[in-house]
Amino acid sequence: MWTYQIHDTITGDLRHGVQVADASWSTMLSDIGGGQHKVMTTGSGLMGFQWRDLLYPWANTFVQCWNGVPVFAGLILGWTLDRKTKLITVRHKELRLILNRRFPFRVGAREGQPHFTVRDKSLRGVITELVRVGLSRSDGGDGWNVPIGMPSGSEAGNSGTTLFTYDFVTIENAIAEVEDRDGGPDVHFNPRFTAAGRLEWELQIGKPRLFGETYDFAMNVPGPALVGVEPTVDGTEMLTGVFTIGKGSEKKMRVGEAGLVQLPVRPKPIPFLDSSRSFKEIDSIADLNAHGVAELRSHGAPTEQWEVKAVAGVGFNPALVRPGCVVRMRYENDWWEGTRDVDQYVVGVSGSHEKTITLDVQPLGGL
Repeated sequence: MWTYQIHDTITGDLRHGVQVADASWSTMLSDIGGGQHKVMTTGSGLMGFQWRDLLYPWANTFVQCWNGVPVFAGLILGWTLDRKTKLITVRHKELRLILNRRFPFRVGAREGQPHFTVRDKSLRGVITELVRVGLSRSDGGDGWNVPIGMPSGSEAGNSGTTLFTYDFVTIENAIAEVEDRDGGPDVHFNPRFTAAGRLEWELQIGKPRLFGETYDFAMNVPGPALVGVEPTVDGTEMLTGVFTIGKGSEKKMRVGEAGLVQLPVRPKPIPFLDSSRSFKEIDSIADLNAHGVAELRSHGAPTEQWEVKAVAGVGFNPALVRPGCVVRMRYENDWWEGTRDVDQYVVGVSGSHEKTITLDVQPLGGL
């Protein structure tokens, strides 16, 4: 069953359990999920000043659990009281939002600060170091660091990044730039409880996909656990070539490109479809070319995304099926799929206060 509680964002300590009348929430890979919960004040025993303290923005985090396991955690950003119904609508966003407000240096500590540079790391290692400086730095102290499970080190490799102090690049933008490189990994901050019951987040970085556990579901059976399966194919954003625009202007502007030899194999020939992308913080032609290749990998073929609904507790455990897991749909003599297994990569999970969960999934291997 669903339960709800509020934790201190900085310490992770449990502050109070609550009851809700309605909810909507989402969590997703390489993005910032969120939503809102309508909290019931009746029967709580709390006065207005206590609710104000409990719901103070950023200082507190709203957690939704299935059988005691966190499924969603959102930093409280604000709330609205309906005096007639005595419900408080609490608005929240996932932890990664903080990185939109973080530079590799703090206010008051920028002068004399060297540029932040990561060298000789894999792309996973680069992201690890960016998250470390953004949320878990050795000199961070209270107010900067949050409880997060970090690797003790970071993977070696031949990648890196430099954040110049005069560019004021946020940690979130720097992470997104690495994610967008060719082979850039998926990233997710997974909420969990420590043995002491404190909230913390586990940093998960893919290779490039996360590839969590695989869960099998029979589809052509009475009362399947997965229902409402709706695939959507969209080729609107397809490309055959791309120019990547870097630093500079006019003749001095850095320009990378990808196309021709990087074209993906397609089952059908299509017209040439070229576009451009802006990467004005990048000076290296090699890096711009790599971003071009990444764009082609993302947009060289139609996207196929499935929306799948499941009912918690009926052969489906929402505490297990998270972003980064694989859902294996086993079809047998199906009118559309025939007899085959379809492995789906879970890129997002959303729900409410009820038992119906929506999974956004993408077939592994494409069309």
